[in-house]
Amino acid sequence: MSDEIKAPKKMGRPPSFTTAEELWNMCLQYFQAWEAQNRPLTVVGLTVFLDICRDTFAEYGKGTYDRPDSDFSDTIKKAKDYIECSKWEKALTGEYKAAVAIFDLKNNHGARDTIEHVTKGGEALTQPQTIIVTESTIKSVVKQTQDEF
Repeated sequence: MSDEIKAPKKMGRPPSFTTAEELWNMCLQYFQAWEAQNRPLTVVGLTVFLDICRDTFAEYGKGTYDRPDSDFSDTIKKAKDYIECSKWEKALTGEYKAAVAIFDLKNNHGARDTIEHVTKGGEALTQPQTIIVTESTIKSVVKQTQDEF
């Protein structure tokens, strides 16, 4: 047995792309092929097309693999923006069902519902207020509305 210390082997395979331009060209091929077939663009579909796993794609996006080319993370962000833009456009034109589009955009692209609470004076509330509506309150408001007309 030798007393020589060996360097640990590097785990995982090397990046599939050597430059961000090569990666972007592959993304464009995916976009063009899927759009020609009227298929929805997805991050998962892109990773399958690129023959990388979603974790690797995420690492590219974080800049973990930027050593060969410092533009990798920007390229991934640009690809994700392209996919998100496609989804928004198809959701807004009715090509996607609203519920599916809402779910996907919220869970995969950072879209979210916001509620702004504003008083009659125009000042924003610091804490949302809970209003309890009872049957008598509803009847009172309905009667008041009818009286006004």
